[in-house]
Amino acid sequence: MHNYYYLVMQNTKDLIDQTGQAYQEFKATNDQNSTDPLVVDKLNKLNNSLNSLSSKAANVLNGQAVNQGIKIAVPNLVDGQKSFSDYARSADFISMNGDGYPMSNKISTIITAYLNENSIFRQYANAVSISRESFEFVKNKQDVTAQWSDGTTAPDSIEGYAKINIPLNDLIAQPKVTQKLLDDVQIDLEAWLARELGQIFLAQENEAFVNGNGVNKPKGILSYAGSGTGFIETVKTGDASKITVDGLINLIYSLSDVYSNNAVLMMNKTTVQEVRKLKDSNGQYLWMPGILSGQCDTLMGVDLKTMSNIPGVAAGNICALYGNLEKAYIIADHDNIAIQKDPFSSKPFVSFYCTKRVGGDVINTKAMKLLKISV
Repeated sequence: MHNYYYLVMQNTKDLIDQTGQAYQEFKATNDQNSTDPLVVDKLNKLNNSLNSLSSKAANVLNGQAVNQGIKIAVPNLVDGQKSFSDYARSADFISMNGDGYPMSNKISTIITAYLNENSIFRQYANAVSISRESFEFVKNKQDVTAQWSDGTTAPDSIEGYAKINIPLNDLIAQPKVTQKLLDDVQIDLEAWLARELGQIFLAQENEAFVNGNGVNKPKGILSYAGSGTGFIETVKTGDASKITVDGLINLIYSLSDVYSNNAVLMMNKTTVQEVRKLKDSNGQYLWMPGILSGQCDTLMGVDLKTMSNIPGVAAGNICALYGNLEKAYIIADHDNIAIQKDPFSSKPFVSFYCTKRVGGDVINTKAMKLLKISV
């Protein structure tokens, strides 16, 4: 254990050194302002290197120092529950009533942990676990609904509330295995299946939380882009084809102080590569690699995260999201993930038909702002 922590510390120091060197070299190359193909190629390579280093740094800063040999501690099966491994490895097809075989605590725990650790959206949004078909609650329509009283007379009834209903949607995955894998008792089938499902669910969830239209899936942030009541304010970059310093400044300062705490800026990696080149009026770079300060990457001092589902820099695109996701968006998860074994439909493989129920929607449009490539 002692050697393990020494190795982690040494790897962290090496990562800091590599990032610092790459960052200084990137700035020096970008400062040349050259159109020479060799310089441009070098800048692109340094950008890609910083992407890789930032990704590794995020894992370290999140406490995910890599040691794949360490097993995740998970709860045991509930007493009296049929062993999932026995069910999965049984030779016969078992038809389950209702939604299927409830997953073991172990599978559900690994899936939940995987999603929480790897979904940037889930790390910042407000997630709730429910047992019903939808999540219903009452929210304030206005930022301030309280009234002052003179101490003797009760204020008039306070209006400004709305009932919100977020329906759950079925997210279905069908990972396949070979019969040989099923027959291998040395394989931790539950852990393997849970990680497969976690990866599949993660990709679909992130796409829906950002771009979903609300039809048989969660309603995404970008479906609220627009102007007026009920929409998320869109801030323009001031240029028809690129991201600008003024646009970023306007975006960040457009968010109310009420939501600035814990606000995060999100872009895809290609957009981050563009903003790394930007400087303020004093010639200082706006982007800072987080590993150098023990924090996450920042842009103008704001936490910066990457999500591939956000559109890139192109005319008319929303290229960045900024705001307090915890106040802006709710994710509702059903507390049961169901599974059915199917050895027939995809022979010679065995399929596991898995259903996860999840919903999501914007609940406060004022807590988010969007940046659009536009004049």
